[in-house]
Amino acid sequence: MRWLRAPGVRDVPEDIRTWSVEGADLAARDPLFARALAGVELDCVADASDNALERALGHRAFIHGNLHVDGRLWGTVQPGMTGAPRAWTERDRSAVLRVRPLLAPLVAALARARAPSALIVAGELPE
Repeated sequence: MRWLRAPGVRDVPEDIRTWSVEGADLAARDPLFARALAGVELDCVADASDNALERALGHRAFIHGNLHVDGRLWGTVQPGMTGAPRAWTERDRSAVLRVRPLLAPLVAALARARAPSALIVAGELPE
């Protein structure tokens, strides 16, 4: 799900909004994904202008609030900026940390109910 603050905010490009299976090497290619898999709760990126993937996504600054349930990564809530860098404040971090425990079980339940075949990670289906 995406929410844009205003109609003029640049959205993620259409060609990467649809579901696609990532390669098994995603954690090797994407350090934030590797950190999320390792259980890191939150990563704050103030300026992603030097990252080709983030440029392709239209991201400039963002927070990855990783959604874990029982040690398994189910998703990421990612508030962000598209036009300029941003120094994330403690208030910003706290807001994301507060919603994580509320969102994580909902995202996991929705994923389990709606797309069980899409839940294969590294060749294993979650219990």
